[in-house]
Amino acid sequence: MSAPATVSRQDRHPPVDTTFSHNTRGLYSSTTNSHRIIRINVTNIASNMRLSAFRVIFTIAILACLTGKVVSFPTGAGIEACEDLTPRHATIVPQTSQPPFQFELSQTLPDSYTVTLDVDGESIAYRGLLLQARAVGSSAGIGTFELGGRTDFRIYSCREFSIDGVTHTNRDLKTMPVTFQWTPPDGFSGTVRFHATVVRQFTTFWTNIPSPPLQINVFSE
Repeated sequence: MSAPATVSRQDRHPPVDTTFSHNTRGLYSSTTNSHRIIRINVTNIASNMRLSAFRVIFTIAILACLTGKVVSFPTGAGIEACEDLTPRHATIVPQTSQPPFQFELSQTLPDSYTVTLDVDGESIAYRGLLLQARAVGSSAGIGTFELGGRTDFRIYSCREFSIDGVTHTNRDLKTMPVTFQWTPPDGFSGTVRFHATVVRQFTTFWTNIPSPPLQINVFSE
């Protein structure tokens, strides 16, 4: 009888093929790195989104602040225009061309005058108006205006309790002629000019345009 075959320790425990194990470890390692990369990318995207959102909010806030300062007043001129009668339209400057309107002044009563702004030639539409009467050599409005029932204009006051100017109440298109009644101060005697600012649109406006001089002699009783 032949001797039983001898099985060596190595035969009983064949060498383990470590290729799969190494590859698996490599796969795990690669997967882990991918997760890290994905995690980093997601973090970067979220950070960029937060930054973008902040920039948008910041831009909107800046525009809102600027809008409050530079947009023409839709319900009439602000107190800032009292002296120079100039709209605050950012860096836009007034027109230097001949204004497309003219003054027509007439005395209707011993102490009352009609002030009319009319187009000089072709009719124009406009959105804003600021009108004041000033004694020659002064920048302060004087006298009182009456609107004649018009609702698209209102009294403009540069001094407390004064009704020495007229301005618009909305930004709707308006047409000329436009007429108001003006009464000089009681006891006033001197030369007056009416000054008008007319806004056709945000970028087109004429400012502080004077009327011909009007000599007034009014005496209190």
